[in-house]
Amino acid sequence: MIAKCPGCGAPPAPDATVCRYCNSPLNAPQRGPSKPAAAAPTGSIVGATAGFLVVAGMVAGTSFWVRNAASPGGPASAAGGVFAAKREYPNELLAVLPDKAGQRDDAFIRYHHDDKYWLARLDGAALTPVWTSATGDRSSSAAVVHDDTAVYVAVGERLRAHELADGRPRWDVGLVAELQYAANLRLVGDSVVAWQKDKSMQAFDVATGAVRWTARTSDSSDRLPVVAGKVVREADGDPTKLVLVDPHTGVAGPPAAVHCREHTGSQNLAYDDLQLAEATPDGSALVLTLGVFDLCLIRFDPATNKPAWTTPLKDRIRVGWSEKDAMRIEARDIFLAGDDVLLAVDLATGKPRDIAREPEVNFRLKFVHEDTLLAFSYPDYDSSKLTLRAFTRDGDPRWQHRLIVDDYSGRDWGLAGGPGSLFLWQSSDEEKLVILERLDMKTGAVTETKKIGEPSSIAPSLYGYLSTPRRAWYIGIGEFATVDLVSGAVEAF
Repeated sequence: MIAKCPGCGAPPAPDATVCRYCNSPLNAPQRGPSKPAAAAPTGSIVGATAGFLVVAGMVAGTSFWVRNAASPGGPASAAGGVFAAKREYPNELLAVLPDKAGQRDDAFIRYHHDDKYWLARLDGAALTPVWTSATGDRSSSAAVVHDDTAVYVAVGERLRAHELADGRPRWDVGLVAELQYAANLRLVGDSVVAWQKDKSMQAFDVATGAVRWTARTSDSSDRLPVVAGKVVREADGDPTKLVLVDPHTGVAGPPAAVHCREHTGSQNLAYDDLQLAEATPDGSALVLTLGVFDLCLIRFDPATNKPAWTTPLKDRIRVGWSEKDAMRIEARDIFLAGDDVLLAVDLATGKPRDIAREPEVNFRLKFVHEDTLLAFSYPDYDSSKLTLRAFTRDGDPRWQHRLIVDDYSGRDWGLAGGPGSLFLWQSSDEEKLVILERLDMKTGAVTETKKIGEPSSIAPSLYGYLSTPRRAWYIGIGEFATVDLVSGAVEAF
């Protein structure tokens, strides 16, 4: 068997002599699925790391103190034992695993040791390994999704499934190509869907890893939209329209036209002008932004296969792959940010309203917590002067808090909300360590300040974080910590 069909690039069926998709002959030798690596039980070496389920692949390089002195694949040791071994650095904080019982949230990380890369499930509070499993020698970033029984990991041109409880391999299959973005791996029903770098889209059976279907697209994006239990992609032969695809069968529904003429009247925007597509919180509708600066906002109704409303926006709203917090969809409103404006759009009607409008000020969204909209701003003349801003959902300003960092891209600082509180961590260039502040959500008053770690010759370089309602993790070069969002307790390496 061959690894890919020479005609269309799709994986062949077992023992097939012709491709099931394009009928090309399959007569070349194949690189078959590799033998799954055995998972190591609790007690194996893990370089503790972190940083989204939310999914993100973030890379760093530094030596790191880890929590367990046993060797990979060696005997398990009891939790709370002696941990003193210095091992290799952590690479990626991949995803978080919220505990439905509310007891303990865990994190998935990836690290390098003994010339191999390892996946680990960490006890999210203690930062000790629940299990570890080798993922090979490829340095490619990983993508992770999970359900109640397994975790699915894409690294390079491999997709692997591990049992959630103990990390035992379930299956290991080849992809047509590696993923370009971690957000292009999605769990939809009983299928894992991967949109790959060569513009192919495939669905795999969660139980066996068998390929359910393969499709080709004319382009690839930085995230794979899903709505109402269906995968969203462009229509065959017409990238200006979208289709909803059954994740189990691969059958696409009828093409749907989504388009909008910009307020200038100079261009008719369509699906191939897509910037963002996110489902509403209940998963029943899709919100799309078309265009670059002069945007068109559309609410698409899968039940009718057409837009419920279309709203051209006259403001220069910042969306796109580099703006990870560009749009927040809540139960009643869609929040957007850009040059001079922080905007809310009514989810039911599409009617926009200003939250804030300030000339020569750039706004960027963070998130909505409790009844507060959080954003940050900086003046046109100096992007290093960052101020955290809080507003009510109706646009009333609550408070401002000047940041000590100066990188508006979001590196070196992060936020997470707890009950009545906001936790803010920043890399201090002056003190050469991480400063954690706890702010009152209503007033912005700083109620607690902690210095995390020991000062060094340079300020810490932070590059990612993830959170659940109860706990947050942040990761950097030589930095990894978790914050209890209720008590404020910190566990750090």
